[in-house]
Amino acid sequence: MKEESLQKLITAIRSKSELSTLNEDFIKEHLTLFLKKEPKIAKILEENTHAKSAVYKETVKCVRAKLRKVYGLYRRGKLSTALDKFWKELQTEKDNQKRKTIIKKLLETHFSTRERWPHYVLLYKQIFKITGKPEVILDLGCGLNPLSFSFMELEDISYYAYDLNQQEIDVIKEYFTLLQQESHKFQGEAIIKDFLQEQNFPQASVAFLFKMTDIIDQGKGHKRTEDLLIRLPVKYAVISFPTLTMSGKPMNAPRRKWVEWMCQRVGYKYTVLEFNNEIFYVIKK
Repeated sequence: MKEESLQKLITAIRSKSELSTLNEDFIKEHLTLFLKKEPKIAKILEENTHAKSAVYKETVKCVRAKLRKVYGLYRRGKLSTALDKFWKELQTEKDNQKRKTIIKKLLETHFSTRERWPHYVLLYKQIFKITGKPEVILDLGCGLNPLSFSFMELEDISYYAYDLNQQEIDVIKEYFTLLQQESHKFQGEAIIKDFLQEQNFPQASVAFLFKMTDIIDQGKGHKRTEDLLIRLPVKYAVISFPTLTMSGKPMNAPRRKWVEWMCQRVGYKYTVLEFNNEIFYVIKK
């Protein structure tokens, strides 16, 4: 299909607010995969990309549905208004406690970080009690989680954050720049990247994959998560899962036995940390 036609479809797919900040190359990848699986649709679209045609509408609908399933599970609303307010306040505020309050407001725009907010300090204390204080953190599918750095109580650290949401990565880049201005001991890099396609990860002390396995595996077993964990050049990996349903009800079986069986099979050790709305597996490779 012509690049112009692909771009038209990508623009239409991104016109929904919840997908508007999703990286364009990632959308293009899923659109291309859809067209390869549907050669008849691809052939029709080569000749007719009229926005009102049934095939065009069906293509946009199907790719959006896939992207929501793969990516949009834990996103909440648009960030633009909160982002403007956040930076105006944060860049002028010098009091550390007040700055944490400002950061909290932005963390609350994201479903997962909003839920994690009450126990961030305790969470990191418990994680680092197991792993030791990391020198390098790799945060995959980070969302806004790197904004919680101030609760980690770390100084000499390199922090790599990967995500597909352009706006969220822009926020993290700005935040990392601010941290680097305040301390030469902090080094941070926020990158637009589909980490499932990445082969050359930086060596790290610990990798965070918070609420990411459903997105990685897409309901097709857990082989993709296992393969990723094996090839990550890290000593520890921390993966997490919700313990509440999307309606807010407690899950009947919040522990993920498949993680425990996987660790036993490949020879990894693990520690379970349980909170009222999220369970964490700290895995030692």
